[in-house]
Amino acid sequence: HLVVYIEQKEGEKVSIEEVRDYASTKLPKHALPSYFVFMEQFPLTPNGKIDRRNLPAPTQTLEERRFDPPKTQTEKKLAKLWATLLKVPRVGREDNFFHIGGHSILAMQLNSQVKRDFKHPIPVNLIFQKSTLRSYAEGIDQILAHGVEAVFSKKSFDLWRRDEVTLDPTIKGEGAIGATKEQYTHPKNIFLTGATGFIGAFFLKDLIEKTEATIHALCRAKDSKEGMERLMKTLKKYHIWKREYKSRIKAVPGALDVPLLGLQPKAFETLGSEIDSIFHFGAFVNHAMSYQEHRGANVVGVQEILRLSSTHRLKPLHFISTVAVLEGITEQPAPEDAEIDQSIGLTNGYVESKWVGEKIIHLAQSRGIPCTILRLPRVSGDSESGSGPEGDFLWRVVQASLLLKMAPDVDLYDDLTPVDFICAAILEISKKEEWINHPFHVISPDHLLYKDVFMWLKELGYPLKIVSFAKWKKTLVEEAIKTGDARLQALASLMADFDLSKPTQIQKLSFKNLKAALKERGIECPRIDQELFKRYVDYYIKTGFLPKPRV
Repeated sequence: HLVVYIEQKEGEKVSIEEVRDYASTKLPKHALPSYFVFMEQFPLTPNGKIDRRNLPAPTQTLEERRFDPPKTQTEKKLAKLWATLLKVPRVGREDNFFHIGGHSILAMQLNSQVKRDFKHPIPVNLIFQKSTLRSYAEGIDQILAHGVEAVFSKKSFDLWRRDEVTLDPTIKGEGAIGATKEQYTHPKNIFLTGATGFIGAFFLKDLIEKTEATIHALCRAKDSKEGMERLMKTLKKYHIWKREYKSRIKAVPGALDVPLLGLQPKAFETLGSEIDSIFHFGAFVNHAMSYQEHRGANVVGVQEILRLSSTHRLKPLHFISTVAVLEGITEQPAPEDAEIDQSIGLTNGYVESKWVGEKIIHLAQSRGIPCTILRLPRVSGDSESGSGPEGDFLWRVVQASLLLKMAPDVDLYDDLTPVDFICAAILEISKKEEWINHPFHVISPDHLLYKDVFMWLKELGYPLKIVSFAKWKKTLVEEAIKTGDARLQALASLMADFDLSKPTQIQKLSFKNLKAALKERGIECPRIDQELFKRYVDYYIKTGFLPKPRV
């Protein structure tokens, strides 16, 4: 169980529900604390640090919660299962799995037991999207009666997703001062979201080095000082920070999921009059969580960014999306201007939110707001330094395989594209007014084969036994449960519903607009060959993410 300790000063009054509600806006469900302990003062060591050994054990019990007993047969069956798994005396209809001790690895164990008890395949994602006993039981009943498609399907998404495609009628191009050519070619002030993320950090570096603009970077922070510290920390993490960057950056404390991006009306108006162009990389991404949990940052956030884009004068908005919104498009290769209404099988909350975001951008375009949609694949590290993200799916598989000393025999491809190419291409596209309102697939023309990845790892000296995907996955889950290794647990949770043993059908994507925009500009996508792969591995060894190979 996760326990949070809260030092509550005299005169302060806050409830467990208030703390939990606040925590739920900052943390994914599986990371929420189970217990909350209020204290007048934390016990301290002689050095002034918190004395963890003398923190009291939580005394809160389930009896202190409002208890609504299970009603349906499914609820009663699940309540017993939850109580046994979570080691709690009883479970009520409105109890949340992740509030009473559940986490990602227990979610996997729950899913295995549920599939056995109900003799039916149940997606592990169900518990992340329907986390109370009542909603989880309802989801299982729907699946048993009508199949998985009753809960996870294009049809169920279609029932409400069009209602989500709305834009405040006051957000429009009409009446605003039009964008000038200089706003594209020589912007003096650029607004950037997502700069504390991997791609956004590299794009911030490119903006500083390749333009003369001041970069106004939105950061979730209490003030500009804390925001600047977050930006510096992110760029230092990827070894791209330079002291001279600081004079070119203005940290803007705020958030995507609140009106006016969390700014005061006057500050928002002033920002709207200063900014020349906007690059919107910011997003909440958790592939195990539902659309509703992505909606704030990824849908509400789009509306507020468009509000800024149309405040005082028009500013070209470059919206970063994902090629995953094209899932199910039958036309091959899928054109950049494909009608995404034809997309099917969007069962991922993050992708659904980006789909809605794109449709809102289309609304804005129809109202005269200049917008470009740039769809990205999965993004790999810098092709020169090797610096890259540790949370990417491929590298999680690599890390787990090295820990297990075995790799899956899969006919799987990846469309990884180096971040330096992504950033250079987006910046080049943004300079030409002629490309505004056009969609782009900013992708590599090449594909990476997992079999090559595992072969290269063996040639680097890593002992890897190639086994069937089923055996590899079974070993992964068993070791995750037995060792409690967070690295294995994270991937095991993600892989719960995956079957990579079947050959993958690569969705071909057209990038005609991209080729035209980059023609004769000297910007080419590096191929991820054995040499570049080794550069990535060397970087991850330096950070400690991957172990050193045998000499």
